[in-house]
Amino acid sequence: MEKPVRNVRLEPFTEAEFGPWEEVQVERYARSNVTAGIWAAEEGPEKAREAYDQLLPKGLATPENHLWVARDEETGERVGTLWIGMRPLGADSQAYVYFVGVDEAHQGKGYGRALMNAATEAGRRLGATSMGLNVFGDNTRAQNLYRSLGYQVQAQSMRLDL
Repeated sequence: MEKPVRNVRLEPFTEAEFGPWEEVQVERYARSNVTAGIWAAEEGPEKAREAYDQLLPKGLATPENHLWVARDEETGERVGTLWIGMRPLGADSQAYVYFVGVDEAHQGKGYGRALMNAATEAGRRLGATSMGLNVFGDNTRAQNLYRSLGYQVQAQSMRLDL
């Protein structure tokens, strides 16, 4: 069965939305890095907090970072969130997708694709010449989505447990 085509509109985060979102993301980022074997469990929360403090030192006011709530264009219902940071790339500029997430109740309904399409359009509006992102190795659903949208692997980190 084919999923319906979804469209989303992006609305800037409010301060009230940012704090709770960031806390969830820090915990998620710690868990992903621990699961991937990058960090030890006991250091995950601290390292994740440090990473977010470095990436968003001024929260929503951090220059060159854009955080949005995604809403279904027809219903206005919140369906996910998106965070893009602009990064210099030689003479060009890259819109880097630091986070894209579909709220649990809306997963599997085509909103991931809609969010990534919105991210691409936002990147263009911000003057980017390319889009970039990182995806953890166990997130095959996201990897498949990104490939279907034309993203290509630039580097791959591998590990062998002994």
